[in-house]
Amino acid sequence: YRLRITAKGFADAIYPMVLERGQHWDGRPPGDPSPLPVRLLRPEELAPDDVYVPAGLCWTGGDREAGDSLPRRRIWVDAFVMKRFPVTNAEYLAFLNDLVDAGREDEAVALCPRTQQGMGDLERPSFAREAGRFVLTVDSLGIPMEPDWPVVLVDWYGAMAYARWFADRTGRPWRLPN
Repeated sequence: YRLRITAKGFADAIYPMVLERGQHWDGRPPGDPSPLPVRLLRPEELAPDDVYVPAGLCWTGGDREAGDSLPRRRIWVDAFVMKRFPVTNAEYLAFLNDLVDAGREDEAVALCPRTQQGMGDLERPSFAREAGRFVLTVDSLGIPMEPDWPVVLVDWYGAMAYARWFADRTGRPWRLPN
């Protein structure tokens, strides 16, 4: 089920739940004797592209067709806020160019996405440079990159650095989902 929880002065929360035949739902974290109230957020706590996911139990793993799937199990997940859309080329360029502006050009160059083996020029940066700034270019197929496309070919270090930078910039504890 998808429950829509509403209250005056708060943003709506969508609360997914599984209620299996002959079972009950109680909203209790494992080992806790009492139900956990569903916390609602005020609209000003969320940016337009933020999605609030209330705390609750969820099923994970168990997909036999997925490589390295974890065993199927039900776990408790604390509430979190996540961006609705992936980081765009424009957002990642802002990050790289902010590093350049801060005198951290070597770090920006190291965190610039690069093409993968078998995708044309090995280790070719995904973004071009003009007057020291990172800019959009054409991809390995000659297609012009668009600012609102999701950024691709970012390695783990680049993704972690972007999350830290975005958290510092917004004053909120952003991190990579796991």
